[in-house]
Amino acid sequence: MKRELRADMLYLMDMDGTIYNEDTLFDGVAEFFSLIDERGGRYMFLTNNSSRSSSAYVEKLSKMGIEVECEDFLTSTDATILYIKKNHPSARLYCVGTRSFVAQIAGAGQPLSGFVAM
Repeated sequence: MKRELRADMLYLMDMDGTIYNEDTLFDGVAEFFSLIDERGGRYMFLTNNSSRSSSAYVEKLSKMGIEVECEDFLTSTDATILYIKKNHPSARLYCVGTRSFVAQIAGAGQPLSGFVAM
């Protein structure tokens, strides 16, 4: 069954191993994103990798020729922040993770009681 790319669609994209391997885009990926843009659609990138911030992914994809903004990403850290703000808005957090992870949590305005950044 052939499906058309539509303007009213939001395309959710996994990244590593789906659109690129390490620092190399797979064949046809740039053309696919261009076609979505031309048709007025939107794509968004999802990742469960909390070791990088959205800005790090923007830089990575930009180096591969894909122009995106932080708003085009939803990381596991973003999802965690949304969950905590909704379900535990007054919780004090103790974070253990990469510097990027800790900085993103701290930057979300949730009070930290401490952290270990690796």
